[in-house]
Amino acid sequence: MSILIELTPNKEAQLSQRAAAQGVDPSIYAQRLLDEALSQEDEREHAARHEKNQRAIAMLQGWVDEADAMSEEEKAQAEAEWRETARSIDENRTSYRKLFPEYSKEQSTERVE
Repeated sequence: MSILIELTPNKEAQLSQRAAAQGVDPSIYAQRLLDEALSQEDEREHAARHEKNQRAIAMLQGWVDEADAMSEEEKAQAEAEWRETARSIDENRTSYRKLFPEYSKEQSTERVE
């Protein structure tokens, strides 16, 4: 792809000087600058995604740790609350497709752990 960029005389002189110092044509030097800038942007985006993923992992690990610290009675209560929440979500959906069929009231047996 070719791009036409209008430079001020000062910027054109800077570009020409820096390109000459590197021993390359100004267009090659400009391309290198653009490649470097885009690469740095990619690295910043990757770092931001990594940080977001790490926060999500920490949140999930916190949930696991909380569950591990619960008594059996608390775990049973939390499971019962989840079953009721899942049933309520499915009962109030406009779609016939259930998201949580395993918690449907029509099931004759409850899950036993």
